[in-house]
Amino acid sequence: MESTTVSVGKFPQEYTEEQIMAIAKSVGPVSDVKLMFDDMTGRSKGFAHIRYNDVETARSAVRNLNYMPIANNRYLRCVFTTDTHTDAQLPQLPLGSQIAMNQQADRVVDDIVAQLDNSTSMAVIADLKKMCQDNPELACVLFERYPQLGMAAVDIAIKTGATNPDIVGLVRRHRSREIVELSPEQLHWLRQVAVVPASDFDDVGDAAATMRQLQEDVIAGRFGDISHAN
Repeated sequence: MESTTVSVGKFPQEYTEEQIMAIAKSVGPVSDVKLMFDDMTGRSKGFAHIRYNDVETARSAVRNLNYMPIANNRYLRCVFTTDTHTDAQLPQLPLGSQIAMNQQADRVVDDIVAQLDNSTSMAVIADLKKMCQDNPELACVLFERYPQLGMAAVDIAIKTGATNPDIVGLVRRHRSREIVELSPEQLHWLRQVAVVPASDFDDVGDAAATMRQLQEDVIAGRFGDISHAN
């Protein structure tokens, strides 16, 4: 039986439950709205669980709210929640490190992973692999909610030899990007890049290689069909 509950996310942390309720009601009657908060900071996590009265309305929410544009060039993410108790099932993550204003999350993750011994690193990889095999849907939710975990998983996989930077780079370069996630300004510049003569990149110095790779990605369609997108 399909769920009548959807997860709506990627909205600003400043959004109130009333604002989320208004968005949710735009597609039909709502039974319940649960805005999710961080236990440590008390701030919104930027996503909420919405329960509708029936499956058809929930389907309408996924069709109409997913990638709906909101403020500051953001787009909502709306997907079915197959289990309304997903949060209760998520494994309890250990208390993380506080990131200072002048720090970057990826650098902090790199430093923490570098301090792990080989035994701990191997155990983490084994646990992540088991989780992905036993419950792939829950694993997807976990990595989506906690992107730093994904960063750490990649770092640890490289550290233990489970993968290597070349493979990671190959996957990232060939990962398709949803065209709806691009703003009109971004689409405009991608179209410009696509038609620039390759020889002109010689004039941009150190950025030449990056620009050539960007042009290759655009022409290969890795940003979607930008010629017909609005």
